[in-house]
Amino acid sequence: MKGQHGLEWVQTTFGLEPHWTTDPEVSNIEAVIKTTLKTPSDFEVVFIGQGAFNKLYKVQVGNKSLMMRISLPVDPQSKTESEVATLHFMLENNIIPVPKVQAYNSSSSGPIGFEWILMDFMPGMPLQKRWKCISWAAKVAIVEQLAVYSASMYRRQFRAIGNIYPDPKRPDHSTLEVKKIVSMHFFWGDHISQAVSRGPFHSSQDWIAARLSFNEADGEKILRYSGDEDEREDAENTVMIVKRLRNHLSEFFPAKGIEKTMLFHDDLSQQNILVANDGRLTAVVDWECVSALPLWKACQYPAFLEGSHRNERPIQDAYGKEENGEANDLFWEHLLEYELTLLRTAFLEKMYKLEYGWIDVFRSSQKQRDFDLAAQNCDNPFCLRIINSWLDDVEKKNEPIRSLSERLQE
Repeated sequence: MKGQHGLEWVQTTFGLEPHWTTDPEVSNIEAVIKTTLKTPSDFEVVFIGQGAFNKLYKVQVGNKSLMMRISLPVDPQSKTESEVATLHFMLENNIIPVPKVQAYNSSSSGPIGFEWILMDFMPGMPLQKRWKCISWAAKVAIVEQLAVYSASMYRRQFRAIGNIYPDPKRPDHSTLEVKKIVSMHFFWGDHISQAVSRGPFHSSQDWIAARLSFNEADGEKILRYSGDEDEREDAENTVMIVKRLRNHLSEFFPAKGIEKTMLFHDDLSQQNILVANDGRLTAVVDWECVSALPLWKACQYPAFLEGSHRNERPIQDAYGKEENGEANDLFWEHLLEYELTLLRTAFLEKMYKLEYGWIDVFRSSQKQRDFDLAAQNCDNPFCLRIINSWLDDVEKKNEPIRSLSERLQE
């Protein structure tokens, strides 16, 4: 596709996936580092891993550690520029530790051939790797620190749905604007080239309607070209659900003028929260595709706190053991559910003290979150039956309607 050099979307068993058609040359990375930092040749560049859209390189310059993240052009220019603006916003407001951007290029025309961001290498390791080792007090402290972050974002509201960018007239990032959204659903596969609005959106109705348009187009494409009966059946169900959801958009999201929004990191997973050995939070990373979203969407638990409810602490002796004598995986799974149940309460208690307005939105928005969940999963074959059942209850007005989120967790 135009502007997507180096990127190929490949159909796999689990759906479309982005693939690199060519890799960045380390020699070109070194040349850019040398020019950008105006540093002598005594530095080292080492490939350390990759994510869905990025390759990560650690850059060691004397005692200073940096990270260069080179990105596939899934949403050319916009993804890089909005992420840089978001990181600058977080640093300026001094809410939680995030990487400082040292330099970036939002064009693929340079020597590396891809967009890149050079930022500080943040200390610590993913919370996922330390969870079993750190104290309960440390876990509560992390949750309370993230509550402070959520309250701070709630107090710094915007008036549009989209991503933040620097004002072209103020490239120093002193003024930010909400403009087109950068979101996986909006650039996945051929979505980037579809004639669907990217915003900025001024209502939840418009934002969700745009998302549903992608699902409808994907389903209709399958019905036109696929001969697989199962695939066609799922596509028919998706198109039908999209139409049913559209019929209820104004009911769930009545027009009320320009909608208030806030920045929301929707992937605050244990992988993206870095901690020291003692469990102290050292950084939150992965700020790409972080958008200003409606309050009903943004006022919710951090992603890592989501999960099944468990009131009683599991007793280790009641579970089997692995060959090495340690408790089996089921025990650890149930223990995590129990701990997260307690930590969700701790998060809400902290939020109640910090910002009751956030709590009020959280408590009154389950209906909207369910609709959003239906829109998000209306092309998931494993969710179609459950979504249709939930919509049946909505249309029959079978009050009280059991939440879709509860049904999907069963």
